[in-house]
Amino acid sequence: MLDVEALERLAKIFKERGLPMDAVDDMVALFNYQDSPGQELLFELLSNFEVCEFDQYKVKGRALAQAMVDAQPPEFSKVILMPVLDKLPASKSKSGDAVAWVMSRSLKSVAAASGRAFDMASQTISAEIMACASGTSFFLVDDYIGSGKTAHFAVSRLLDQGVAAENITVGAFVGMGAAEELLAPTGVRTVFLSKLLKGISDAPGIVDKKSALNVMGHMERRMKIRSRYRLGYERSEALALMCFCPNNTFPVFWWKGPTWTGVFER
Repeated sequence: MLDVEALERLAKIFKERGLPMDAVDDMVALFNYQDSPGQELLFELLSNFEVCEFDQYKVKGRALAQAMVDAQPPEFSKVILMPVLDKLPASKSKSGDAVAWVMSRSLKSVAAASGRAFDMASQTISAEIMACASGTSFFLVDDYIGSGKTAHFAVSRLLDQGVAAENITVGAFVGMGAAEELLAPTGVRTVFLSKLLKGISDAPGIVDKKSALNVMGHMERRMKIRSRYRLGYERSEALALMCFCPNNTFPVFWWKGPTWTGVFER
């Protein structure tokens, strides 16, 4: 059981990182289920969480819009805003749809201030847009980009339609370094307001990374986390909490436990 000092330490991390206070009780239950090495690792990981809840999306959207426009060559006279989608037709709304909607007004304003026209597209690109593709910037956006596979699908679809790589920019509030590496060979731009590295394997504050990975593996086995999600989807080792928790985040933080229903909502 966490003692008073540990509870105060946990409360301080929640406040400093902006973690949702309604998750405290489930987090305490998660901590109490672990041995001492597991608890120390959880403290270390929580201290490095990137948190961007929905009430921050409008501000983040404005910042991302400005950063993406600033990254464009001056010869591109129009901006097309699109959500990051993999499968078409999409079976349900994705986070990229929400982010594109949140960003639309601020991006229209930022584009106009730079002397550029603005339009939106969703699952398909019209012949009218393609006729001007050489002078158009295509913005693919999402709140979080983890492994980069979905973004890669979206980029490939644009490339297959004849859009040049130099005309495509992938943007997100939070993105993993692995996603940036996956997209780099395509030649597109990436603009992430926050870029995350792997939470254990690349963590500067964890000296014995092999031991830390072993501790995490022990926790995941005790919690009966399925192998495909261990260390996060695609072994991402992410420490991110958006309006929902990405499955790239270490699953101990969102998997349903014996006495809690998942600390962060998926």
